[in-house]
Amino acid sequence: MEFKFLLQSQITAIELESIVSLKKLHWDYSIEEHINWIKANIQADDIHVLMVENNELIGYLNLIKTQVIINSKTHPFLGIGNVCTRNKGKGYGKDLLTAINNYLIINSLNGILLCKNDLMGFYSKVNWVLVDDSIRDQNSYKNINFMLFNYEDEITDFKYSGRNF
Repeated sequence: MEFKFLLQSQITAIELESIVSLKKLHWDYSIEEHINWIKANIQADDIHVLMVENNELIGYLNLIKTQVIINSKTHPFLGIGNVCTRNKGKGYGKDLLTAINNYLIINSLNGILLCKNDLMGFYSKVNWVLVDDSIRDQNSYKNINFMLFNYEDEITDFKYSGRNF
């Protein structure tokens, strides 16, 4: 299994087609809508992470540079979005997140992701920590959970109003 970390500015048309085909298995939008979403939301210096086995894309996610206000101080984070794998139940999701966790640790980076209730268990199993609703700003991203990785300080106040990822 191989992991490729490519900037948006480095993605080829063939790689984009593979990414969109994989995303389409999980989110029922047209190919054009997926491509338009990437063009609108992924900036040139954001990162596509491709998990490849036998020259086939089997897992994907994107990393965006963003900021989070914790305890009234702004912190840099990488936002993890569009996590998807070709086949469920084969451990690819765990492999993908383990690789990202290692990347964050090695590069001394903090990770943030947004997820719905049914995905919290999966992310918890790979050491992501839920931000308690009682300490977060409830004015944005309603009905979405925030989870963090590699952030160790106590959190008493949490605000995220950045872009979607």
